[in-house]
Amino acid sequence: MKPRRGRAWLRWTLLGLTLAALGLHGVSLMRTVGVGGSRGALAVSGQSIQVFAGSMEPSWIWEPATPVLAWWPRVLWTDPDWLLVVPLWIPTGLCGVAAGASWWRWWRRKQASACVRCGYDLRGLPSGVCPECGHCPAKS
Repeated sequence: MKPRRGRAWLRWTLLGLTLAALGLHGVSLMRTVGVGGSRGALAVSGQSIQVFAGSMEPSWIWEPATPVLAWWPRVLWTDPDWLLVVPLWIPTGLCGVAAGASWWRWWRRKQASACVRCGYDLRGLPSGVCPECGHCPAKS
């Protein structure tokens, strides 16, 4: 029973992450959103995730968006600091593909071996009659 709960949790988590990444796409076109601290900052702007390592004032970042459109990840180095820019399509695509594969696998497995009336798993039963509800697919 626990592996099924874990898989269901994973399916819903991946779906939530995909929807959150899609929401960040829309927000990042209009605003730069992030948080900064004494060791660096994490921001979403111009459809990319930016990680800055360096000294800055601790603060919340909420400014008009800067057009840092990137198709591929890149690292910008200065002497003590660095900036990592990851386009949002990469985490969105990875989460979307993983969520889609997980949901597709669940749907195919449920569809192939389940009772049509109650959803009981009929794999390994010698007769075609469902022991839960008594439904016989051959009769109907």
